Amino acid sequence: MGRSVEYLKNTPLDELRTNAERERGHPLRFVTVFPWSGRGNVLRDRLVSHEEAVAAYDDAIRRLPK
Repeated sequence: MGRSVEYLKNTPLDELRTNAERERGHPLRFVTVFPWSGRGNVLRDRLVSHEEAVAAYDDAIRRLPK
């Protein structure tokens, strides 16, 4: 069930989730143990799309000191 780094890097998160659900035959279940998860409620209600993740990454890069 291993995936290559290139596959994981280039496949949108929602597609990875859909593929995993198809392979397992049932929907994935995500559980948050707030506040014990360490980073708060990150992605608490859903997975972000590939475009949203890229936009968040670009925004974080722009905020870095020059």
